[in-house]
Amino acid sequence: MPTIRISDGTFRALQEMAEPLVDTPGSVIDRLVREHRERTGATVEPEQDPRTAPARAFDPASPPGLTHTMIDKASVDGKPLERLRWANVLLHVIKAVGARGYSGQALVDSLNINARTDVFEERGYKHYPELGLSIQGQAAQDAWRETARLALQHSIPLEIAFHWRDKPAADYPGGKGTMTVT
Repeated sequence: MPTIRISDGTFRALQEMAEPLVDTPGSVIDRLVREHRERTGATVEPEQDPRTAPARAFDPASPPGLTHTMIDKASVDGKPLERLRWANVLLHVIKAVGARGYSGQALVDSLNINARTDVFEERGYKHYPELGLSIQGQAAQDAWRETARLALQHSIPLEIAFHWRDKPAADYPGGKGTMTVT
């Protein structure tokens, strides 16, 4: 999102037009632009503020950048998840793959992330006794890439809703997204 600089006088004028505790300078400007468009018949559609826009559906096989995101809601195989972290979604999908008949070395061989069958907790690995695996930690983007690949390959239903923190380095600062595998 671009940053604009306005004079103190213009800012005070925006404050006068704003509804307290509801509007932001951006929402007042959006309203003024809409009113102008209605008056003049302008056809250029202004881009909606991602903080107020509805969640955007993304293709799970080619996701946006997930740096600076937080998961709001997720389910794997129809079961809602409580720990809403990208790594936890990946672990639940790996468990679902295991429930489809993969275990031990066959499960490790089916993964495109670093995993092993022994108890190993060095160099970023964590042991998961319920899986019988030690798995190396993943960044959000890498965890999602493997999550989506496994869910698509093994037909594991998956729904996820998330948002980006309001940070300039985020792909959609303040925006919301969803990804679904059916």
